[in-house]
Amino acid sequence: MTATLPLELIRQSVATREFWPIPEPVAERYRTYRPAPLWRARRFEAEIGATVPIYVKYEGGNISGSHKFNTALAQAHYYHRAGFRELVTGTGAGQGTLAAAYGAFGMACTVFMVGGSLRDKPYRGSLMRLYSADLHASPSPLTQVGRVAAERSGQGNSLALAIGEAVEYARADPKRAFCIGSGETYSILHQSVIGLEAIDQLAALDASVEAVIGCVGAGSNFGGLALPFFAADSAGERDVPTDLIAGGVQHHPETHPWCVRL
Repeated sequence: MTATLPLELIRQSVATREFWPIPEPVAERYRTYRPAPLWRARRFEAEIGATVPIYVKYEGGNISGSHKFNTALAQAHYYHRAGFRELVTGTGAGQGTLAAAYGAFGMACTVFMVGGSLRDKPYRGSLMRLYSADLHASPSPLTQVGRVAAERSGQGNSLALAIGEAVEYARADPKRAFCIGSGETYSILHQSVIGLEAIDQLAALDASVEAVIGCVGAGSNFGGLALPFFAADSAGERDVPTDLIAGGVQHHPETHPWCVRL
């Protein structure tokens, strides 16, 4: 891991400390779109006949249109500080988050995107190229992983393959590093800016919530929003205990219910 992952990100994944300072270069870029808005969804309340207020924390107001920009900026800073000059990643959804963030720190970015997804979402590719990413449909001829997969019927068009290509490509140059994106523990730490802001914004409105609800993929979106509420409850800083409700992908209904109350 230490060959490609900055030590600071490893520390953020394994250390028990609660708070970490936001580096000034990252904070400077956060200020261009943070704090993200929190609003009361009054029309939604009316449509569903809600008997309690519903608040929405919106993370789409940055150049990537996604909460992932929060951690992408932080990761780009730490990789750049560690001496890497090109970051390589694999993607399925194809958001331009990584390319935009890495470009903000003057880094090159190479992306292997699932070929079927790139064909279905050409504008995602356009966005990444706009931020100077070197974009390749996976499987690609650039890597042995890609060439073998292309020769085998049915072995392409998967995120695992795109990531495999990115790992192989990154290992070919010591100035390159593979970056996984939003799937690691440290990304939840970076996303906690969402929940910390939401707590302050609710306090400014003299409002409280009894449940925090979010969707779950790799976990950084929900964790970043919900876990600061959990920490505040545990520390006795809030008068209203909060239920954390996560909606995830339902693969096996018998063993993995769609909605999990934490």
